[in-house]
Amino acid sequence: AEAATERQVKEKEDFDAKVQELFPPLKEGAWAKKDWRLRQKAISQLIGLFPSSAPESLTAALPLALKDTPDARGPFSTKSVEMGEQILKEHSGMLEEAISAAKTLVTERQEAAAKAEAV
Repeated sequence: AEAATERQVKEKEDFDAKVQELFPPLKEGAWAKKDWRLRQKAISQLIGLFPSSAPESLTAALPLALKDTPDARGPFSTKSVEMGEQILKEHSGMLEEAISAAKTLVTERQEAAAKAEAV
């Protein structure tokens, strides 16, 4: 159980690091026009981070919205970027909750084992 918890912690750390690396530059439109291939690669990687529960319409709209700079985005594109950010934050929170629950379970099992050994 501890190994599973450690794996979950590593998964969350990797997820958060990737989101932090990819999302802010895409949201801010920080890519130069000549770097469009790198931008496309970053968009693909970011979309790959979305949980399967993310709305399909969002994962279809977000790549198009992230191609534009913030001032060139229309209201729909702006909302797509905001919702994408929200879903990524929610997924990170869900990973954190799963880790917390797993740690609680490990602690409870350790306490039960200690009580059983004491008897």
